[in-house]
Amino acid sequence: MVDYDVVIVGAGPAGAVAAKPLVEKGLKVLIMEKKKLPRYKMCSGVLFPAAVKFITERYGEIPDSVLSHPAKWNGFKVFPAEDTPLEECLEIFFPIPPLAEPDLPEGLVNTWRDRFDFWLADKSGAEIKSECSFKELSVEPDSILVKAVLDGNPFEVKTRYLIGADGGSSRVRRKVFPEIEKGISRFSCYEQWYHGAVDLDPDWFYGFFDPKFTGLYSCFYIKDDILLQVTCCKESESVKQLHSNFFEYLKGVHNLNVTEIVAEYGIMCNDMAPRSIFCLGKENVLLAGEAAGFLYPFGEGITPAFITGEMAAQAVIKRLDDNKKAINHYSAMAEKEIEKTKAAHEFAVKAGMDVFRISS
Repeated sequence: MVDYDVVIVGAGPAGAVAAKPLVEKGLKVLIMEKKKLPRYKMCSGVLFPAAVKFITERYGEIPDSVLSHPAKWNGFKVFPAEDTPLEECLEIFFPIPPLAEPDLPEGLVNTWRDRFDFWLADKSGAEIKSECSFKELSVEPDSILVKAVLDGNPFEVKTRYLIGADGGSSRVRRKVFPEIEKGISRFSCYEQWYHGAVDLDPDWFYGFFDPKFTGLYSCFYIKDDILLQVTCCKESESVKQLHSNFFEYLKGVHNLNVTEIVAEYGIMCNDMAPRSIFCLGKENVLLAGEAAGFLYPFGEGITPAFITGEMAAQAVIKRLDDNKKAINHYSAMAEKEIEKTKAAHEFAVKAGMDVFRISS
């Protein structure tokens, strides 16, 4: 006897999108989210054209309540070096060629991730348990036992299928494939929110590549009345020192004037996607989104999260009709997305902009 047909770990884009078709199929679905919802995830919140198309086709128009201002960015302005003047920076419009599809909308839609993710999860129709932290799993003959902590107390459920959609530091992946963790390199990302002013057009996202600011990549953008500065570097480097260097550059070159530091966040990410390390799962335990290694150049993870989350759900649905393991269906479905992700990173390498390729 199982408690749920499917348990999904993670209430981000991959998990929410996976839940929706499963619920529509009539399955009993639980989403476990370790944080209290709605929860902020360190991320620009930008939806690339393919992500906008995906969502509008399946969910309808994106509500104004989840958007920030400006609601759209034109694209990226990229500064290869410290002395690159604003008028000579590179302008990049998306999608980049390997990710292009017919009939994609123009521009980048600007969301707040806490509101957007919560909207997606709520629209899925699944049961959601927030502050429910996945800890262990064990595969039994006809089910999977999932152990978690809910509101500080032990919590166990049995399920037929498990989808790990719990991000780049996926605990599900670490439990099922501990050997993969040894081959992954990691990098640090640090973000500060400011009130203040800057001489940069809010209709663009700004990327900076000079190693004086960061070992990997820095960026700056505006959402509502918030100025956001982000620095990413190798784990061995001091992210806060590089962040300070970047801050001084923004003050001196772009007239950043901070009146108040509103918030700060930090995360660890990995280089699975740039190195073509993909981990789809085993038998009836599937991984989607960044947990599986899907991340496009510039750290764009929402689009592949949508695509692989839906694929994982469809693999479970196909499993209901035959005797194959869900991983067999999922592996076949994901081949095209793996090749597309590889091609996108190869394109970025040739352009000198695969910023998260931190080891060879």
